[in-house]
Amino acid sequence: AHSQGGMRNANENMQNVPFVSIADALDPASTFFEDCLRNGVGTIHVIPGNATLLGGSGLVVRPIGRTVEDMIVSQQTGMKMSLQAQGGGRLLQIRKLRRALEDAREYLADFDRRKAEFEKEKKAGAIAKDKEWTEEYDRTKKPVIDLVQKKTRGWLYVPSAAEVPEALRLQKELDLVLVLGPRVHKALDELKAQSTAVVLDETLEYYDTDNETQQEQKITVAHLFDAAAVPFALSLGNGGPTANPWWQLATCVRQGIDRRTALEALTVVPARLLGLQDQIGSLQEGKLGNVQVLTGDPLQATTWADT
Repeated sequence: AHSQGGMRNANENMQNVPFVSIADALDPASTFFEDCLRNGVGTIHVIPGNATLLGGSGLVVRPIGRTVEDMIVSQQTGMKMSLQAQGGGRLLQIRKLRRALEDAREYLADFDRRKAEFEKEKKAGAIAKDKEWTEEYDRTKKPVIDLVQKKTRGWLYVPSAAEVPEALRLQKELDLVLVLGPRVHKALDELKAQSTAVVLDETLEYYDTDNETQQEQKITVAHLFDAAAVPFALSLGNGGPTANPWWQLATCVRQGIDRRTALEALTVVPARLLGLQDQIGSLQEGKLGNVQVLTGDPLQATTWADT
């Protein structure tokens, strides 16, 4: 549902660049895509990373093809946004994001005002009747205008529980998918109102020390979200065990999550978040034939993609 794999470089530390596309950063020859095929991943949503503000749009691609165009399944899947502080603290990042959105709204209001004045003058005879309004939106501002008009979806990275209240406020204004950091489960009580699935961090388990008892305890993130009935999609790392879908699925099942729920978190749910549920995500008549033949049970560590 959400990945930074397969890029020529990290495409990071670019604050307000809503007009860029991940297409310019993808490398079809990246070993990341080879690993995806080996691990049984047939479709990936690649989108700019978290060290950004408004970071540009992503693509849904297949891990095959000699060019980016060959790989594309869907373009303009939405805009990456982030609440991760970039050197100035959490509040400054929120203020910058709010300012960027407000700038787009002000630009849109001014554009609509000038267009209305043009039509009014044309109707009054001050402008020739055969003359049409030809001005278009500024190319660098158009993606943010689409965002504030809910014509495009935002993928908002929420690094910690502290940013969850602001993320939920933004979600009331925009069409957003929340992409959660590894410890955002600490705000589960606030996230229970979620109707759209969240994207979990690749870290599904970690150990934490209780502040009162000083006892180390194992935190099972996916289990906590499942128990709270918050729908979620899984994400995969760019290396190590978390890059393996079978590892992530088996981790969920080991935490007590129903097998079907785990499988859907890596198939049906991401397809739905991307608006591609009629094309991918499950084997049904009329959908794209994205079929894999495995050597055994998908949740066994010894299983691999045979064909």
